[in-house]
Amino acid sequence: MVHVSFASDLKALREARGASREALARTASLSTSMVAKAERGTRALKRPAVEAMDRFLDGGGRLLAAWESEGKAAALPSWAARAVESEARAAAISAFSGLVVPRLLQTAAYARELLRAGNPDMSAERIEAVALSRTSRLDKLRGRELQFVIFEPALENTVGDAAIMRDQLDHLAGADDVRILVLPQRVGIAVWATGGFRLLEFADRPALAHTEDAVSSRVVTEPDEVRRISRLLNTALAWSLNPSDSRALIERKRSAYT
Repeated sequence: MVHVSFASDLKALREARGASREALARTASLSTSMVAKAERGTRALKRPAVEAMDRFLDGGGRLLAAWESEGKAAALPSWAARAVESEARAAAISAFSGLVVPRLLQTAAYARELLRAGNPDMSAERIEAVALSRTSRLDKLRGRELQFVIFEPALENTVGDAAIMRDQLDHLAGADDVRILVLPQRVGIAVWATGGFRLLEFADRPALAHTEDAVSSRVVTEPDEVRRISRLLNTALAWSLNPSDSRALIERKRSAYT
C-alpha cells in the first residue's frame, strides 16, 4: 500500500523546517534511504521512529496522527481500501445515494448501525475501523469539488434510533463546504433503484466510478459503464432541489427526530 498522506506530510514538514533527510534519519535512528522511502510512501515506519520525527520537526502530533490514520486504513476490507486510495487522487467526487446517507457524509454512529446490519459476521474491530474511516475521509478531501445527491427517503429511513438520526441530519445541515442536493420523492424517476454510486474525476486520467451496496463496493473503469453512471448522476442532478431548498428540507426532516 502507498501511504500517501503520511508520506506527503512528512516531506512537507521536513522541508518547511529546513531539515535534511540525514538529520531526520539520525534523530529517528534510521538510514537516510529509509527516510527517503518513507517520504515516497513506499516504506512503513514504526511508531517510535514516527514519534521521534514528530518531536524533531515540531509537528505537534501531526505526523503521528497521519501515521495512526493509515494504520486504521490498513485494517479496512480490500474494497474499502481501494475506495480510499481512489478518492485521494480525485479532483472531483460526485455521489448519489437512494436509501441511506452517502458514505462520505455519514456520522460514525450512523455508519456503525449500517455496517452491523449489513455485515453480521464482521468483527467489532473491523466495523469500528470502517466507520471511523468514513468520518475521517471527508476531512482529507477538503479542497476538491464535492457534491452529493440524496434521495429524500434516505432522510426518513431510521438508522439506529432518533438520536442517531438527529445527529446525522445535523451533520448534513452543517456541511457548509460541500454541495448537498435532495432528490424529492415525488419526482417520477427511478435513479434511486440503481443503488448508491460515486463518480470520481481526475486531472490526469479517465474518470471511474464506484457502485455500492450494503456489504461491498465495486470499482467501475469500463468507459461505457462509467458514461452510463455519469448519465444517471446528471439525471439526478437535474431533478434535485437547489442547495438552499435542500438544506431547508433536511432541517425539516431533522425536526421530526426530537
